[in-house]
Order: sequence, then structure tokens, then C-alpha cells
Amino acid sequence: MIVKDFNKQRILTVNEVANLVKKLPKSHFRGIQSILYKPAIELRAMDIPVPLNCKGGFYAEYRSIIIHDLQSRTMSEHIIFHEIGHYVFHTVIGSYLRKEWTTKLFPQRNFITDYARLNPHEDFAESYAVYMCEPERLARIPAKFQFMKNRVFTIV
Repeated sequence: MIVKDFNKQRILTVNEVANLVKKLPKSHFRGIQSILYKPAIELRAMDIPVPLNCKGGFYAEYRSIIIHDLQSRTMSEHIIFHEIGHYVFHTVIGSYLRKEWTTKLFPQRNFITDYARLNPHEDFAESYAVYMCEPERLARIPAKFQFMKNRVFTIV
């Protein structure tokens, strides 16, 4: 996996991003081609649309994560794990677990962040990020915590 262009900002280095990724089971990042730092303004200058408040994105067609906005170390780590969470949801866990999240856990309406309320994909990605960054916080939603611990993070 290529990690690059983080020298354009001062929050996280390339090595720090690589070390974050190494905390995950290998299957959670094995198929990701790259994690890049590219400010949204640079993409918009190339006529690539990026929503105004977008901090990052998982681009499935390129198997790449592009981080657009890093404001603090804590938020940056959350954004990176959130985007990896999208990759895991769409590529790693399989249709049975995706369906279980979508039909059983998302409808329970216990959301870790307001952003998680948008749809099951964002709910999973936010829960994944919080599991990695603040597991004790996700533990307040036992069903989602147990799903992450026993179903998602056991996939090696």
C-alpha cells in the first residue's frame, strides 16, 4: 500500500499513518492501494468535485483513500479509520454481515455520532472509527461494540 503526500500538512506523517494502519487486521487494509493526502481545493482545481465539508473519501474504483482535511491528530485518526471502515464494509465483511448491520443494527437508532444517522454505511464507518479510537465510547452501544469486536475484528 502506498501512503503519500502527508508532507503537505503537519498533523500526521507518512510513518504515523502507516503505523495506524498496522493496528488493524491485515484483511482490513490488504486490498487498499493507497492512502493519500490531497486537499479538496487541489481536487476542485482539477475539476474533481468534492463536497464542501468532506474530510476524506474511500474511492472504491481506485481502492484508494484520499484525505482532504486534517484539523487535529484525534480527528485525523478518526477520519482515516472511518474511511478504512468504508472499505471494510464494502469489501471485507461480506454480504451476510452487511445485511445484518443494515437490517438489525442500523434500525435500532443508537448512533455513535450524528453523522452515523445518515445511512447504514456511515453508521458502520463511524462505529468502526470509534471502535479504533475510543472503544470505551462505542461500548455504550453494546450491540454495535460486540458486532465490531466479535464479527468484524475477528476477520484476519
